[in-house]
Amino acid sequence: MCVLDKKQAAHVGVLLMVLLMAACGRKPMLEVAFALPEAAEQQRVEFLAFYISNPYFILKDGQKLPAVLDDTKLWQSTTVALIKLHCLSENCGRQLVLKPPRTKAHNIQGVGFDIGVPFEQNHSNPLLAPAPLNDDAMYWVWQQGHKFLRLDLSNTASQGGVVFHIGSVGCAASSVMRAPSSECTQPNILALEFPVFDVNENKLEFQLASFGSPAVNEVLHCTGDYAGKLGCAALFSQLGMSLSEGRCDPVCNAGYLFSVVQRGIND
Repeated sequence: MCVLDKKQAAHVGVLLMVLLMAACGRKPMLEVAFALPEAAEQQRVEFLAFYISNPYFILKDGQKLPAVLDDTKLWQSTTVALIKLHCLSENCGRQLVLKPPRTKAHNIQGVGFDIGVPFEQNHSNPLLAPAPLNDDAMYWVWQQGHKFLRLDLSNTASQGGVVFHIGSVGCAASSVMRAPSSECTQPNILALEFPVFDVNENKLEFQLASFGSPAVNEVLHCTGDYAGKLGCAALFSQLGMSLSEGRCDPVCNAGYLFSVVQRGIND
């Protein structure tokens, strides 16, 4: 019987690790890697993080096969992952780690997932929330739940910037310190699909360019009251999401947030 403990695994190369796992009858995990491009001149990424749920593989025959998150990673549970692209710590997730599916790898053609947190978990007791749902920087209040995506950009030469925080709104509850009993009128969960994506060759690069360069001393502020803020209408339209209903039909414009690029040698 083949056994690999953590100490042994740390001293073998990636290729050898894959070969050993194959010899032991174990398939290696599959990773959907994310990347942050170089910021434009005078643009600085202060914060960029997002929750991912409901991942799936897109097979060559068009079927969608639910994927299972590897909950041994600090940034993942069995249902939700928190990707932090502004953070360089090894404890911050920059890749979605999925258990190998019950199909041959060559049958997989693409991937899909939601940027968001399922309703039940989004409004669970924040004092008891397990990782990765215990991050205060990604939380509003119990009534609204978590920020599904948080992007904070600043202009290093001015007071300008971008503040884009998306999460559920229209959540009816007795107070901000209580959970809603039914789904929010605007869930604002971003359903994304990448029909052609090779987990071994490609990565998803966040499209900073989609958010432009705000004018000097101007802040594009889109958070919370989306319908009441001028900058939100254009963003929601580009994402393919209804500003009034908080849904995409059937999926959002994935290319507005991410581009599929080739992995580098060190990825």
